[in-house]
Amino acid sequence: MGVTNALGTGGKGVRSLWSLAFAFGGGAWAAKKAGLKNPFAVSKEKPKDRPTQATNRFQSIETLPVNATQLEHYLNLTANQKGPYNALQQALLVCGIKPDTLWKRTIPFIFHAADKYHTFFPDEIPLLEPDGQLTEIALRQKHCVCILANAFLAHFTGRSTVSQGRTFCMEDVNLPSVNFDGIMSIKKPDQSPTAVHKIAMMLRYFEEVRRRVHKSDVDTPALDNKLLFRRSKLEPKGMKWETQTQPLAKLIMHGEKEDLIEAKGELLKVDSANKFIGGNTLTATVEQEEILFADYPELHVARLLFPAMQDGETIQIFGAERFHKHSGYAEEWRPKGAYKDKTPVKEKGDDGKYRQSFFTCMDAANCHYLQNPIKIQRSPNFIARELLKAICGFDVQDAPRQIATGNWGCGSFSGDPELKSIIQLVAASYCKKDLHYFPGEMNVVREELPKLMKKLGKLDVTTAELANFLVQPPSELETGKHLYMQIEEYFSEVPPGDRITKPVSKKAR
Repeated sequence: MGVTNALGTGGKGVRSLWSLAFAFGGGAWAAKKAGLKNPFAVSKEKPKDRPTQATNRFQSIETLPVNATQLEHYLNLTANQKGPYNALQQALLVCGIKPDTLWKRTIPFIFHAADKYHTFFPDEIPLLEPDGQLTEIALRQKHCVCILANAFLAHFTGRSTVSQGRTFCMEDVNLPSVNFDGIMSIKKPDQSPTAVHKIAMMLRYFEEVRRRVHKSDVDTPALDNKLLFRRSKLEPKGMKWETQTQPLAKLIMHGEKEDLIEAKGELLKVDSANKFIGGNTLTATVEQEEILFADYPELHVARLLFPAMQDGETIQIFGAERFHKHSGYAEEWRPKGAYKDKTPVKEKGDDGKYRQSFFTCMDAANCHYLQNPIKIQRSPNFIARELLKAICGFDVQDAPRQIATGNWGCGSFSGDPELKSIIQLVAASYCKKDLHYFPGEMNVVREELPKLMKKLGKLDVTTAELANFLVQPPSELETGKHLYMQIEEYFSEVPPGDRITKPVSKKAR
């Protein structure tokens, strides 16, 4: 299984492009020494043995596209999802870039950036696999531009969505899709304006980056800031609940609907993620994760690197820059122009400069199709799974001590908002971090959780006591009763000496 880049230059056919040859670290050497088998490895055969359409793709770009028809013709040669690319055509019209600039500068820049792949990644790029020995990769912003340009032009063989509305790719059902051909070819873009806006925002990202570089060359110090992509795993047996006698975490409730997670500065921001990182980024769907990936285009690179998350795993992305603003949510979501990201950029020892933005991506269990979702969610095994996931997402090294989160898994995954807020509170308490909570329109969380926290503080409830109440309740949690009320009643009635003191069950320990 291989990934072949479709872009060749100089009449020498298609070039092999993969491997992370870090000029800034030892990642590729570490991967080779560990003997990692990499599904991204490019075949070493001669060009004549590669897919015949590769040569055709190369021939089509001896002259770069100068209009939408020529660009669509190129994509029909390179892409797995064939045209017409109706959403792309509309995005080219509404992106806000003047036509002369778009076709003489922006589009050529995308092709030139894509063509840097053979320079940046001459051999292989490793996947960050579950249980893999390689757990993190650092990339510079110029590398991200190059990857995104190749994704935009659908150069990653087999990494297109298997069908409209899917998050995984045709090459492997455990890999997210990367190429943009699926979203570009949505049949009725008038009924899916969010898809058009996502493509237009990516075009504006390329234009903004182009303005920063000299003579349209992406290999410039102006794009040398780094991003870190990391896969984290937490084993249940590594958790020591019997020592968690500290008070509950400090809760900072953000009450305004416009008070957005991404608007806050140097906090560890929670991406309410799909197990396929980025979720429905390449479809018309828009929820919290898709909004983040639209505002921070570099996050999209993670889709190339990470197979689906497993239980007890999370993904961290440090250093991403915000390029866009937005308003609204779901069908009401719309872009609101460029964003000037003033987040500080700091040196990290000898490792280079990183923008001080921190994302932790954690996938909640999908409860949408459960017949009795509240009952199942309040079962000890379910709570143990979510608690382990949240602690793995919060207990992040080299990240701020304050967490910014919201209604994790409570949108299309139909999570119980009261339960998810308490699970995240316990996880933050375990990690000894403050919890900034953004409940949006979830009034019960915004109004009742601070009241509950105040009462639990007066009752000296510890982290272990609240965790044990969830995972080993004195009796089955009632499904027809507010969880906040059940917690308050239990701790108000039971004196400290009689509360649950045994460790949390094996599944969560």
